[in-house]
Amino acid sequence: MMQRSGQTTEFFQRLAFVVIAVGALTVALLSLNIGGIGNSLATQSAVVVQGGEQLAIIGYKCVGSSAGTTFTLSVQNNGANALELKPPWQVTGLSGASGIGACDGFSSTTVFSGEVAACKATLPSCGKVGKPYSIGIVMGYADTQTGLVYKPVRNVTAATQPY
Repeated sequence: MMQRSGQTTEFFQRLAFVVIAVGALTVALLSLNIGGIGNSLATQSAVVVQGGEQLAIIGYKCVGSSAGTTFTLSVQNNGANALELKPPWQVTGLSGASGIGACDGFSSTTVFSGEVAACKATLPSCGKVGKPYSIGIVMGYADTQTGLVYKPVRNVTAATQPY
């Protein structure tokens, strides 16, 4: 009877070890983000942070008038290091909007942690006032400490605002 109790204890110890090893392996694979699995498990809004990028789009609007259309973009540095913005950023009308513009008049080209920068681009049209539009933005920025350069592409969708 004593021997059977010892075998049961040994079995559960081995089982606990296997469970811990599998758990540690899973955490390691997810943290390495092999094959982008970490991004596929995230929501779209969290992908910016999980993709290793530090710059997030926090606001945008397209204001149309008879004189032209102005697209305004605001970004925030969510990382620890200062970022150097690399204008011009290409802004392209995708759906409801038309034309290509450059977002190059940034309020600041060096954005420190927690700071916000804004720029404006002129497009031929963001569509009719109140109607939805979609715009693609090719961003460009560099981490001032590591020297890494990022060029993510983001699509934004909203409705055109009256001037």
